[in-house]
Amino acid sequence: MNYLLLCWLILPHWRSDPPKVSGLGKYAIGVTTPESLDKSVFEEDQVYAKGTLALVCSHIRLFKAPMLEMDGIRISNLSLAFYDSKLFTIACDYSPALKNAFVAKHGQGELLSTISLSQCLKRQDKPLIIAGESWTSVDIQAVAVQVEGYNVDCRLEKTVWLIIGSQRVIALSSYCDLGKRPYLYDRLVDGQHP
Repeated sequence: MNYLLLCWLILPHWRSDPPKVSGLGKYAIGVTTPESLDKSVFEEDQVYAKGTLALVCSHIRLFKAPMLEMDGIRISNLSLAFYDSKLFTIACDYSPALKNAFVAKHGQGELLSTISLSQCLKRQDKPLIIAGESWTSVDIQAVAVQVEGYNVDCRLEKTVWLIIGSQRVIALSSYCDLGKRPYLYDRLVDGQHP
């Protein structure tokens, strides 16, 4: 009888599904505002429409921090993008420590197809290989992207980053340039790669 009671108490707290992705640390998609950021850590960048130098994306604000500590993990190259003062994308380097913490919290992601792109005409022997894994919860998608090979500038690139974003707001803001990192893996397939 005691085992039955114990199972009845533990079962609601024991789930086979990992927790849903909603952000990274204290930065929550759709919740965090620019006013809540530590201004001594983050610097604001102006965001322009893709292909222009003067057309400002007035609905979007972008904040960057070169390095900060979050829950005991050093996070580098963190950028937070806000649409009408609500956080809609998070991007940062995906260090081994961050990967371990993220996978421990959310479980393994779904492996995505690997893409091979010949970007450098001088180095056809080493195409740009793009691979990753994805976690999706309702409107929010997190993607860990690994890029290795020669990029369009014929420079050897080897990077891994994590991108978390609201798919709906990303679609609304696709005309704006938030930097070299793509929002989501499917953008890479469409040719919008780093």
